[in-house]
Amino acid sequence: MAEQNQKKKKKKWILPVVIIGVLAVLIYFGATAIRESRRVLADAQTRTAAAKHGSVELSVAGSGSLTADDSADVKIPALLEIDEILVEVGDVVQAGDPLATLDSVALQSAITEVQDEIATIDEQIDEAESTTEESEIEASVAGRVKEIAVTEGDSVSQTVAQAGHLMILSLDGTMKVEVESGAQPETGSSVTVGLPDGSAEEGEVVSSGASSFIVSLTDDGPEAGQTVSIQNEDGQALGDGVLEVNAPLNVVGGNGTVKSVDVELNDKVGKGASLLTLQSTTSSREYQDLAQQRIQYEELLRILLQYAETNTITADIAGSITEIQAGQSVSSAETSSDLDVSGILSNLPISAQNAEEGIVFDTLAHTTANTAQALTLETNAGETGEYTLASSGDPQDPPTTVTEIVGVIDVPVAAPVLAGTPQVTIAPGAGYTGTVAWEPAASFFVPETAYTAVVVLKAEPGFRFANDIQVTIAGAVISELVVSQEAEQNIVAFRAAFPPTAALPQDVDLEQYINDILQDSIGQAANGLGDSLGSLGNIGGSFSIDSSALGQGTTTSAPSTAMAAAFTITPGQAYSIIAEIDEVDIFSIAVGQDVNIVMDALLDDMFHGTVTKISTVGTSQSGVTTYPVTIRLDPADTPLLGGMNATANIVTKVSENALLIPLEALQEQGEERFVYIYDPNVNLSERQQNDQPLGEVRTVTTGISDGVNVEITSGLQEGEEVVYTVTESNAFLEAIMSMSGESQGASSPQS
Repeated sequence: MAEQNQKKKKKKWILPVVIIGVLAVLIYFGATAIRESRRVLADAQTRTAAAKHGSVELSVAGSGSLTADDSADVKIPALLEIDEILVEVGDVVQAGDPLATLDSVALQSAITEVQDEIATIDEQIDEAESTTEESEIEASVAGRVKEIAVTEGDSVSQTVAQAGHLMILSLDGTMKVEVESGAQPETGSSVTVGLPDGSAEEGEVVSSGASSFIVSLTDDGPEAGQTVSIQNEDGQALGDGVLEVNAPLNVVGGNGTVKSVDVELNDKVGKGASLLTLQSTTSSREYQDLAQQRIQYEELLRILLQYAETNTITADIAGSITEIQAGQSVSSAETSSDLDVSGILSNLPISAQNAEEGIVFDTLAHTTANTAQALTLETNAGETGEYTLASSGDPQDPPTTVTEIVGVIDVPVAAPVLAGTPQVTIAPGAGYTGTVAWEPAASFFVPETAYTAVVVLKAEPGFRFANDIQVTIAGAVISELVVSQEAEQNIVAFRAAFPPTAALPQDVDLEQYINDILQDSIGQAANGLGDSLGSLGNIGGSFSIDSSALGQGTTTSAPSTAMAAAFTITPGQAYSIIAEIDEVDIFSIAVGQDVNIVMDALLDDMFHGTVTKISTVGTSQSGVTTYPVTIRLDPADTPLLGGMNATANIVTKVSENALLIPLEALQEQGEERFVYIYDPNVNLSERQQNDQPLGEVRTVTTGISDGVNVEITSGLQEGEEVVYTVTESNAFLEAIMSMSGESQGASSPQS
């Protein structure tokens, strides 16, 4: 038993001894291999490279996602009603594919309405053509007629558009001629001005310079545009020039045609003198407005008749459905409260009689997005009641990224029509909402009045309008556009001027017409507000309207010609990237720079683009500020999809035919930059092991670098070789070297 235990103990000791022996052998041979590898590796880490010419680019990187630039809206008349939507967002359609079906009854009703409206306009056009009215253009100041640009029968507006004026008056009694000459006559000296017909006028030099002088003469006789010659008192020719009116006044006008020209060339006229007699001035303006309306209704009828053939809305182009707006507009029942309360009740033109009776309407303005609107009604009996209109819930949490709204926005604002309801809200767009106020203020549009819409668009949380955003409104002239500078939720404000509304139909009593509209409006308001307000008939008092208080009302007498977007289709042929660029690099970016682009989903393909816009409004996250830079991609054969992630390298500087060496070969010590010149007779291994320079030290100056190569601007010639070392990692050898170092360290004290 004892012997067996001793044998077991011997076996227990034998195994560790064997393991230690094996390890010792491995370490010995490993250390030998390391020493040999160090010698071999030293030569491998030393490299040479010849300086050679090539191109190098400096670039700034940014990332973003693809956005389609070629989206197109399928627009339909706003008065159409959708029966069924046949597609979903993300569906791929071809040109002609059905998108939605229409309510056939509503479509036929709309066709009848438009046909009736065209017939009414035709009657108004006939009346406008048969009515003429004369007017005069008078001289606003005294002067002499020096140019007449019109003759009998000419259109005033066309003449002004082509010539810039109808007449030119001379205000100070003088003409002038500037002569390009180095003669330098004395200022104040007399000269002779020779006219084309051989006659002459006396002139005076009013200014004289090194290369020209100016002569003044009477405006009684000489004509503007004549070439005249100038002589001094001795008869010496000083030069030639063209006569101009010294103090001209351009006479302009608006509409109508010229019935008669009431003055002649060179006439002296006083203030208030008749210059031109015009005819058809009023009917011309009305006729133009009516003709424009008829064109709009003709186009609307053509579209409706096309839809009537199939009762279907079809795709205009092939692509993907990226947005569906059809069926998303708020119904009139949902908006009647806001529209009627602010547009009818608070602005009703109460006559003096009713004001004395104490009928007062007061609406409290909205203060925040989730503050209810209160309506206070007070009767002539002094009874009051306050009713609250519910508002939307809490706004959503703001997003962490900001999307810029770019390009041209087609804002859906309906043109004013006689007795029509002024639009007060804008249908929500892609990332924004809007409101409309009218000048002059109105609850309904009155006859023969030019209205201007003051539109305010507000970007929703997570969106902002680009600084160069543009807007259009059908039939309106846009002016005074302003974009606020907030990083998000900024505002675009502008004015949109519309043509005057039509005249009131004949045989219609104006005051009774307006009273009827108001009574209808009150009935609509009562129906819209329902139980919340009860019956507005309990207010008491009657409504009588003064002619001077016109400008308020609610109903419309004609169908809208506005077009509204129903679907958005993206063909996917044109894309942009909005890349976020760090603030330290943004000043090196410029419009027009080339961009190399790699998609995360298509790493083997390289795409090219161009910087098209640089935003000056940045966003800050975690202390880092970046600025959005828009990059337009060049057309490519490889199919792409909106939303794909991309990395853009914007080329900020290019050096062509530059002398290049590897960036690793460039040495730095303080501010000095240098290289080692390669000598084939030098043992590089020994120099490296002895920490000696690898060769001749040559100071160089550098240009740009792309991270691989660096441009050498002086200090080297093409073909010269530089030598340098690189650090290469070998994980296996490093592990063995570590083991060897520990083993030697442990055994050294015993030796």
